[in-house]
This record gives sequence, structure tokens and C-alpha cells, in this order.
Amino acid sequence: MAADPKVKKDIMRFFANSKAKVGSAFNTNGFTLRVMMHYPATQKEAFGDSMKELIEVDKFVEEREGGHHLTQPGFEHITPEAPDMRQGFGKRSFRR
Repeated sequence: MAADPKVKKDIMRFFANSKAKVGSAFNTNGFTLRVMMHYPATQKEAFGDSMKELIEVDKFVEEREGGHHLTQPGFEHITPEAPDMRQGFGKRSFRR
């Protein structure tokens, strides 16, 4: 299964909404309960590849200490000044 752009965006939005800083750990259980449970099967299957792409290609996340952590480039991507975060990344866009 290939990475899904929506899943990648939701992962980064989840970091942003949790006010993550550089080195903050990704809360997989929280993401599963709040976001992934609403996904269709194809997007659930794409989670692993999407996270892998955020690590290996985008360099927004790093894998260490048995978890996934936000990097400096990832933090810069989710700050309010980042153009990609201005639209559709507010708290209201997360509600279903």
C-alpha cells in the first residue's frame, strides 16, 4: 500500500493540534481513537507507509526510542507561519 496524502496531512495536523514541539512523541493511540477510526479500510492500511514517508522522504518525523518524534523541519511545517498549515488545519477541520 502506498502512502496516502490525506493520512500524512492528518498526522501532521495531529502534531499541530497537540501543540507539539521538536522531539514530541506521536500519540498513536490518540490518533487511532480520534482520527483513524473514521478512515475507510484503504486509509487505515496506508498509515504505516504514510508515516514511513514522513520519516524517510519529508524528514518531518524521526523514529527513535520505540516511537515517532517530530523533527525541526516537521515543527517548522506545522507552525502557524507555514503556508501548508494556514488552510484546513484548524481545530474545526478536525471535527467530523
